[in-house]
Amino acid sequence: MGGLPGGLSRPRAFWLVLGRSPRLLFPPWAGPLFRAVEGAIAASAVAAAAAVLWFRSPVTAGELACAALVGSLAGLAFALAHRPPEHLHPLGPEHAELYALVREVAAEVGVRAPRRVLATAEADAKAVRTGPLRGELWIGLPYLTEMSPVELRSMVARELALLRERRSRLADAVYTLWVTHPGPPARASALALALLERADAACARVVGRETAALTLVRAQVLTNTFLWFTDRYGTPAATALDGFPLDLYAGWRWKIRNDFLAERGWLRMRARIAADQVGAARLRALGLDLSALPGPPAPGERGLPGLRDGLPGSVEARFARHHLRWWLSAGRDLANAGSLRGVPERVWDAHLDGRLGEVRTLLGMPGDAPPRRVAETVAAGWAAGQAPCEYQCPHAAPAVCALVPAIHRILRDAGYAYEDPLRQRVLVGWDGARADVVFVAEAIARGEPVAALLPVEAGRPDVS
Repeated sequence: MGGLPGGLSRPRAFWLVLGRSPRLLFPPWAGPLFRAVEGAIAASAVAAAAAVLWFRSPVTAGELACAALVGSLAGLAFALAHRPPEHLHPLGPEHAELYALVREVAAEVGVRAPRRVLATAEADAKAVRTGPLRGELWIGLPYLTEMSPVELRSMVARELALLRERRSRLADAVYTLWVTHPGPPARASALALALLERADAACARVVGRETAALTLVRAQVLTNTFLWFTDRYGTPAATALDGFPLDLYAGWRWKIRNDFLAERGWLRMRARIAADQVGAARLRALGLDLSALPGPPAPGERGLPGLRDGLPGSVEARFARHHLRWWLSAGRDLANAGSLRGVPERVWDAHLDGRLGEVRTLLGMPGDAPPRRVAETVAAGWAAGQAPCEYQCPHAAPAVCALVPAIHRILRDAGYAYEDPLRQRVLVGWDGARADVVFVAEAIARGEPVAALLPVEAGRPDVS
């Protein structure tokens, strides 16, 4: 019996999984069996209680009522625990073009086409095995709306090939351990890289090496920008609404398509992709030199017909609630709903003012230090490490992260207003003058003087 990809022996793989997550040794499609066993145990417990009451004489009405209540609560708990996941949405026959693409790619890869294709709330994609000979393809909504048909072909080919490479139970268990558990051992990383490189090679045979590599980069760009948007806009909105923004996905699409979000953050994003050892190794294997890319891969034609503008509002709302509940990780119900464009401006101000307070703390300045003095201190040299900012922020350097909240407060105090709730880096003065906060921060970080860039002539005195 041969070893597993990446040089990991089968006995070592078995003990590795057994010591960290033994349930991974069972195939994913065995989940319904576990649920059936759980249901049988619950039903047996209720039946045993009923039998005890039946053969006990006399039985009072109160005891019967208690037995009925316990049975009802057990059934309700079981139903809630096993309700359909809210982060998935089956794509029906109205998306015939997508299904045709998937069938065509599956034939080229040499695998069975998945039975169903589902949209997911995450910026991710994966093929999953739902039975010994059945599979499904889960594609993140951000990918469905923003990837071109060629990129979708590449992504589908890679995921179907990866599912084939994971047909060994032990290989699949170790790979899942690598994906789901923080700090996986090096042996799991070696196996995961070997499986991914095999899947990449199969993908390259379908779409070509360059397209396969650029699609990997494009997917990472979409994932990073979506998570940044979640942190920058979704988190403050969820806090203000005590709920979730219905237009989370639509707002992110607007930023990607109209505000050049991916292009503006490319230099920082390219460095992050290069720092990912597994991702960088995969790109090298496909022959891509990241440093030679002057900008992110161009999107080309976005999505397929019926998907470019997203899914029905009710589906995107359900996805937004699920995604933010996962992101906040605070057990919040998020029962209310609203719109990003309806969030009061004071909420956005408070978010950036909170970051300004963190910058003051890092600089050892008092909490009421004027924002102009903060900006001048940062301009003199930032040596406090990573400045507070959103997850996967697009700013070019830590100094820019530190300058943005200070410049924002200077301009807001001078009477500047938001040009657009979804383009908060651009502020407009009382005389119509526009100021791009990020552009100003980048100029100051390059050494240009604060006084020259922020003279601030406004309708009221600069109180900074």
